[in-house]
Parts: sequence; C-alpha cells; structure tokens
Amino acid sequence: MLHMTLLFLGNVPAHHIENLRAAAARVHGMPFTLHVDRWSCWQKKQVAWAGCSEPPLPLLTLAGQLAERLTEEGLPIELRDFVAHVTLLRKARGAPELPKFETFDWPVQDFVLAESQLLPQGAQYKLIGRWRLTPT
Repeated sequence: MLHMTLLFLGNVPAHHIENLRAAAARVHGMPFTLHVDRWSCWQKKQVAWAGCSEPPLPLLTLAGQLAERLTEEGLPIELRDFVAHVTLLRKARGAPELPKFETFDWPVQDFVLAESQLLPQGAQYKLIGRWRLTPT
C-alpha cells in the first residue's frame, strides 16, 4: 500500500484503537493534489522515497490537525518533523546519482489509519479506518 505517513504513532496498545478512530473522525480537510517532483534515498535509514518540493497547505493542515486531535484524546505521539514523502523501498543502498523521473500529480481525497508491521519480506499494512476529505 503506497501511502504518505502524516503522523507516526509507534506502538499503540489495542485498547487505544477506538480513541484513534474517534480522533481521526474529528479531522476535516479539503481534497488536494500532491505534485510529486523529487525522489531521493536517505542513506542512513536506507530508504528510497518520492516526495514534493512544496507540500500543499491542505496537506500540512491535515497533518497538523491530526496531531492536535490525537493529543486531545490523550494519545502519545512521536514528535518528528513532517517530511512529505512516500516510501518506495526499504533497505535501499542509494545510488550516488539518481536517474531523472517524470513528475506526476497524485489526487488526495481521503486519509487512512493503518497499522504497519515490518516483516523480513517487507512492510505489511492493515487498514483500521478511512475518512473522506470534503470541500468546505
């Protein structure tokens, strides 16, 4: 499942899942288009990723609002700088010079809550909830 992580929660006990859903249900945002125009590899983390040079304001608002709602629910969140990116490959041994690629637009109309498990064969994701973004 290709996705952009809005907020990393770390390990969350099962009894907090309903609180997560309640918090996410109180998030409201507008649909937007993500212009994916760059890709790179974080050498230290060995992660190849694609992202955008200029994250659109609705994306930044969505990520910030989600953090606020989770905090209101009393859920601990990991404080990390938000970097708008999509993980393409783990255990990547980045090339010294990455090839050029065609930029593209990715329409975003909803956001999800997903549980991830990192397994030897890669990451597996379990969808916990999905919420539509609606124009105001």
